[in-house]
Amino acid sequence: MTNKWAKKARKLWVRILDLFYPRFCAICKTSLNDADGKFVCENCEKKLNIISGYYCLKCGSPIGDSFDTNIDRCEYCSTVELHFERAVAVGRYSDGLRELILQMKSYSGQYLAGYLGNLLADRLSQQDFIRDGTISAVVPVPIWSGRLLFIRKYNQAELLAETIASKLGLKYIGSGLIKVKYTPPQTTLDREGRLRNLIGAFNIKRRGLVADKKVLLIDDVLTTGTTANECAKALKRAGAKAVYVGTVGR
Repeated sequence: MTNKWAKKARKLWVRILDLFYPRFCAICKTSLNDADGKFVCENCEKKLNIISGYYCLKCGSPIGDSFDTNIDRCEYCSTVELHFERAVAVGRYSDGLRELILQMKSYSGQYLAGYLGNLLADRLSQQDFIRDGTISAVVPVPIWSGRLLFIRKYNQAELLAETIASKLGLKYIGSGLIKVKYTPPQTTLDREGRLRNLIGAFNIKRRGLVADKKVLLIDDVLTTGTTANECAKALKRAGAKAVYVGTVGR
């Protein structure tokens, strides 16, 4: 089936589903009657705080109007040792985007991973490290197996990474990076606590999975960067040549 006919078939299928299972905007709950497969209305989509201005090229943090160009390192990340090359985010972790990410983390909100994953894939496709074709694998930030089995039931970073790998035509490695111990949620800790909390928490199943590869690490949110940093350390211990980070929220 050609792409043209496949697209028409998908639109028809969405219209049929909408007859029996009407879609509503995930943020404002307005009815969605079009067949574009989106889950956010046009009005709410405009308010997602997409990063459009200048930002730190290292950690991806927006820098507002303080500078007239992107900067290599912002005030925060210039004070810490970061083991990833760059981090790129879709938007600020606030308002509508925060609401979508929180919904995605609930079992009933898994469907939003496709929508958010596509937003992140579009953002990443504009970056030089994607355009040059040297990224060898897409790897999700893992969660502890006990949490996956008894609490979460799924890993939202995996859903995002699968979408991104498919859209960008990259290899997906879903279980190469693992979390080897339980750690308290990062949101309950201050900056120093977050730095200590994840030391030694991640490892690679088999060294050969990422040896001499440039890896794209995917997560839902980057706050202090501690989780991404510890994952990058584990990937580089296993021989990864470089680690780039992509997140939805920043």
